[in-house]
Amino acid sequence: MAGDIASFPSWHTGANIRVEHWITAQDQGTYAAFNMLGKMTPYGNVPFFWTNHYGKGMSYVGNAMTWDEIHIDGVPRANKFIAYFIKDNKVHAACHQGRGGDLLTVFEAMGQNVMPSADLIKSGAETP
Repeated sequence: MAGDIASFPSWHTGANIRVEHWITAQDQGTYAAFNMLGKMTPYGNVPFFWTNHYGKGMSYVGNAMTWDEIHIDGVPRANKFIAYFIKDNKVHAACHQGRGGDLLTVFEAMGQNVMPSADLIKSGAETP
């Protein structure tokens, strides 16, 4: 099964997740086609979506159904921040306003499984 109603195992979090966004449905359709053709390619993309309301946009990568804390780097009132959703010292998701380049770096780090620990990000010693 594929699409925005289908749940799938997330290698990043270890949980079964469902992402109700058209990008996920489109990506999963491609993988379903590969598998129907015998390629046997597991779906493993990092979830991504965005929204725009009242002239403000926000993007989100990863999947955090629960978290221990949210670490905010930047100034939310200035619409220039990135928020990290952290559980067990691991960044499970991040969202931003005004820092799209930083969020794309997080997205790529998650996809390559090289995301720094939450402690390193919070200390400022390392950013993705």
